[in-house]
Amino acid sequence: MIFLIILFFIIAVICLILIAPIKLKLSYIDGKISYKLTYLFIPAEKFLNFVNRPEKSKKQKDIPKENAPANKQTDDTDLQNDTTDKADKVSADAADDENFSDKNKNYNKKKSSKSKSYENTKRKSRFSFLKTDMSDNFKYFLKLWECGSKWFKWLFKRFNFSDAIIDFKISDEDAYDCALKYGRISALTYNGLSLLSRIFTVNFKSLDVVCAFAEDKSKFNFSFILRFRLISLLNASIAFLIAYYFKIYRPKHKKSSKKIKKPAVSG
Repeated sequence: MIFLIILFFIIAVICLILIAPIKLKLSYIDGKISYKLTYLFIPAEKFLNFVNRPEKSKKQKDIPKENAPANKQTDDTDLQNDTTDKADKVSADAADDENFSDKNKNYNKKKSSKSKSYENTKRKSRFSFLKTDMSDNFKYFLKLWECGSKWFKWLFKRFNFSDAIIDFKISDEDAYDCALKYGRISALTYNGLSLLSRIFTVNFKSLDVVCAFAEDKSKFNFSFILRFRLISLLNASIAFLIAYYFKIYRPKHKKSSKKIKKPAVSG
C-alpha cells in the first residue's frame, strides 16, 4: 500500500511538471523593456536567487604580532640558502641541456615528418564526405521532413501568444515622409503578424498603427503573454519517433535483410 502511494505521488508530480505552463510576460513601453518568467506559479527570480546563494566566507585567523620579527629573520636565512641551491642546479642543468639538445634535434625531424603525413590524411578525411552520393543524403533529409513536418507544425501551434497589444505611432515633421513611413511600417507589421498567426497561436487584445503628422518622435509599444507546456514537446517527440520507426527505419532494415539473404541454389 505504501509503495502504491509513493508511486502515485511520483506520477502526480511528473504530471504537474509537464502540464504546468511556462509563462513569459514581455512588454516594451516608452523605450523600457520589462519581463517576468514564471513556472509552477513561481517567478524565475526566486529560482535564480536560490541557485546563486552566496557561500559563507570562512573567518581568517589573525597572526600574532609578537612572532612577526622572528619570522622575518628566519625567512631571510631561507632565501639565502635557496639562492645558493638554485645556482648549483642551473650550472648542472646547463650541461645536461647540451646533451639533450642533440637528441632533441633528431627527434624533432622524425616528429615533423609524422605530423605532415598526419595532416595530409586529416585533410583527405575532412573532404571525404563530398565523394559520397549527395542525392542519397538529400532524400534522407526529405524523408525526415515528411515524418516530422506535421508534428513540428503542431508543436509550434502550442506556443500561445495571448493578450497581445501593439500600439505604433508613426510621426514625422514632413507629411510626405510620414505617409511613406506609415505605409512601409504598416505593411511590415500586418504581413508579419499574419505570418506569425499561421505558425503560432496568436490572440490580439488591441492592434493600432496610427499616423501622426507634424510630430518629432515615433512610438513603438507592444506587450504579450507567452504560454507553453512541456507535455506538448514530449507528445511531439514521441510522435516523431514513432513515424520515423515505421516510415524510415523499418523499411530500410527490411531492405538490408533481403540483400543479405541469398536465394537457394537448385541442384
